[in-house]
Amino acid sequence: ESPHLVVVKERRRHPSLGENEFPVRVVVESLGHALSWIGRSREAERFLTMLEAVRKRCPEIEPWVARHPLKMLESDATWARLLDVVEWFRKHPRSGIYLRELDLPGIDTKFVERHRGILSAWFDLVLQAAGDGEGSGSFESRYGFREKPQRVRFRILDPACVSDAFGGATDLELDADAFARWDPEWVHRVFVLENEITFLAFPSHQRSIAIFGSGYGFEGLGKACWLGKRELYYWGDLDTHGFAILDQFRAQFPRARSLLMDRSTLLSHRERWSVEPSPSKHELARLTAEERELFRDLAEGVYGNAVRLEQERIEFGRLLRILDLNRAVPRGEEDPLVVWSRGQSGSFEMSEPPPDVLDAHHAWVMAQFDSARRDA
Repeated sequence: ESPHLVVVKERRRHPSLGENEFPVRVVVESLGHALSWIGRSREAERFLTMLEAVRKRCPEIEPWVARHPLKMLESDATWARLLDVVEWFRKHPRSGIYLRELDLPGIDTKFVERHRGILSAWFDLVLQAAGDGEGSGSFESRYGFREKPQRVRFRILDPACVSDAFGGATDLELDADAFARWDPEWVHRVFVLENEITFLAFPSHQRSIAIFGSGYGFEGLGKACWLGKRELYYWGDLDTHGFAILDQFRAQFPRARSLLMDRSTLLSHRERWSVEPSPSKHELARLTAEERELFRDLAEGVYGNAVRLEQERIEFGRLLRILDLNRAVPRGEEDPLVVWSRGQSGSFEMSEPPPDVLDAHHAWVMAQFDSARRDA
């Protein structure tokens, strides 16, 4: 024992050793002596210095700091600058500036990005103390900083509608707000495509544009309400995630149709199938009956384990046939799929429509949209 440390013992009887005194706990006279005993006096002094500075400059975060002494000591070289940032935020909540505009000594965008974890916890406490509820979304949106604007990349597919104002460029990009305001009257049809090469190679088509979708998330397009008034097509991978993205897209644009995401296209490309890394099995409420049935077959492995047909593996000629057939569909012609189905009515076996019938059906549907728009 030492003068500042007491070992408390109790007498206990042991079956073999008889009655003896056993140590049951150690009592240290003070916190200072305890820290000295474990060799942590200097760290404790540094932490108390930090805590005192926090108490004076930003008391809202003091409870968090008191609960996380080790994290504070780990940030020994940066904690003063972190405190500078949160003190600035305390005075300028919801500033509406880019992080790049934060002008504090020793602080830059990279510093904030590296320490988002601690800063998020501190900013939340500052907002709560001010009666301002916690935000949501990205770091910037949660704390009122200006975000990098979302952008929409698109191609003008009709050579007759290309403007000289952009040097005849057809591959253009606008921020989401500008795209939402654009609303060109000449655009009748819009194709949203997930694969960039397919987007670049998509053939010319009258009064049409192609948009590069690039996966989940359509916040940028959601602002463009005028898209919902056009004939809108989504073309993604033929796998469970492709259908999940289509389902999400329809949350923004309920009237959107899928393009080449049907059973016939899948089955006619067996040699080009690949394996989907992690199939989705969530229930998708916005698919058509045919789409939902194919999605479930893919999710349940009806055609094999995690079957996937990527968009870029689909024969390009199939797309060309649909677009060319659409140009040639006479007004008032009956749906080719209906005609084919009528011819199957006497058959006892159900069969898949042949690819040429499906292609003609897709073209017919597209032509009906054009016809209705002209009449309107």
